[in-house]
Amino acid sequence: MKDTTTIIIILLILVLLCVYITSKIETFYNEEVNAGVKKMKNNTNTDLSEQDKFIECPNGANFKQIADAYVQCCKLDSNKALCEHPTFKKCKEDYLKVATDKDYIKYLGNEDTYNMAKLQFGECIKTMNNSLSNYGDVSYTDVGSTKNMVVDLYPLSGKSNMQETCKNMCNIWKDQCKGYSSDDSNCMLYSSVNKFDPVNNEGRLFRGNNLKKKD
Repeated sequence: MKDTTTIIIILLILVLLCVYITSKIETFYNEEVNAGVKKMKNNTNTDLSEQDKFIECPNGANFKQIADAYVQCCKLDSNKALCEHPTFKKCKEDYLKVATDKDYIKYLGNEDTYNMAKLQFGECIKTMNNSLSNYGDVSYTDVGSTKNMVVDLYPLSGKSNMQETCKNMCNIWKDQCKGYSSDDSNCMLYSSVNKFDPVNNEGRLFRGNNLKKKD
């Protein structure tokens, strides 16, 4: 009985020690991050875009949040269909041009320059987000009980109204996206879709102008 009690006490001590050490490490990391950001802000001749790497990507990030935390968000497969899109890349490129512009920083200061650039980045992505619903003229065909050979383009997941967002994201990619499949949480865009003899009862939705309707 004593041995069991001793083991339990030792385990509790180890658990508490792990929690304490983890807390200290997290506190130290946050202090280092805050110190780094503060140092950049105090040096008014330095652009602040470097601090973007410290912005965490929230779960289920929307378009604006992805733009704000693009460094971390774009490392995730769940955001690839957006981050790899040419429009997003152009928005990010324009943002970095403004945020690092020496003339802006000289006359406006680095913090105002950074905030202005971030605002423009957000507005650029907002326009892209608004365009998601502007593709009502594209027809879709339910392929139904047909097995397909597909080539992945990019994934997307964790967004609201996933099935509609997936379809519209395929539209935004235009001719590069030949089809898509989706459920309530995950989406995959395809750069190639080829039909062959039906062998099962599962189907996916594909761009209607790239496939003939199933008889």
